[in-house]
Amino acid sequence: MEARAGVTIALLLVGCAQTPVKVENIEPRTEVAKTTTPRPSPQQRQMPWRLKLQLTLDHPNDLKVKVNEVVTKGQIVSERSLIRTSLVQERESLRQQLQHLQTQTFTVVPDFAVEQVEVKLARLRVEQARDAISNFYADSPWTDYARRVLPLSEKTELGKLEGKYQEAKGKLTLAIAKLTKAKQQNRVRHNQSTQKAKLIAEIHTIENKLNTKGIVRSPYNGQIKSIKWLRQTDQELYLDLVITVSGQSVSL
Repeated sequence: MEARAGVTIALLLVGCAQTPVKVENIEPRTEVAKTTTPRPSPQQRQMPWRLKLQLTLDHPNDLKVKVNEVVTKGQIVSERSLIRTSLVQERESLRQQLQHLQTQTFTVVPDFAVEQVEVKLARLRVEQARDAISNFYADSPWTDYARRVLPLSEKTELGKLEGKYQEAKGKLTLAIAKLTKAKQQNRVRHNQSTQKAKLIAEIHTIENKLNTKGIVRSPYNGQIKSIKWLRQTDQELYLDLVITVSGQSVSL
C-alpha cells in the first residue's frame, strides 16, 4: 500500500512539473464601416420665380416690352435712344471721312529711285553746259572788251552754249520738282493709310458699343409680371421691371 501511494504521489508531482498552458482572452473584433458626410446639393429655385430688373431710360419709348408679354433669353427689354442716336451719328461721320479717303488716289512711288537718278543726270548736264561756256571763254583770244564786237560766228557759238546751259537748268528744275512731288505724295499716302486704320478701328469700337451700350436684354425666358415707374429727372427715367422666369432651373 505504501508503495502504491508513493507511485501515485510521484505521478502527481510529475504532472505538476509540466509547463502550464497560457490561455489568452481574445476579444471579438467589430468592423466599423466608413461613412461619408453627405454634402448638400446646390439649392435650386423653385420654378417659376421672379427676377427684378432696375432700368434707366431716356424716354418712355425706350422700354420695348409690356406687362404680360412673353420674352425669351437675349430679347431686348430696353434700349436707350439718346445714347444710341449719338453713337449712330458719330459712326456715320466716321464712315463719311473713311469714304472720302478711299476716293483719293495717288501714284505709287516706292523708293523714288527713278526720280533721284533723273535729278543727278540733270545736275550733271548743267555742270557740263556750264563747263562748256567756261572753256569757250578760256579758249577765246578775245578780251572782255573785244567780245562786245565779236564776229558773228563767235556770237553764234556762244549763243548755242548758253542756250544749252539754260535748257539744262530748266530740266534740272523739273526733275527736282518731280522728286519733291513724289516724296510729298508718299507722305500723304502714308498719312492716309494711318488715318484709314484709325477710322476703321473707331468705327468698330462704336459698332461694339451699339451692340451693348444702352441695351438691356432678358437673361432668361419668362413673362413680364409688372412694370413700376419709380422717378424721373430732367434727363432720365427710372423703373423696376419684374420677369416671371419659367422653363428652366437656376442653381444658387
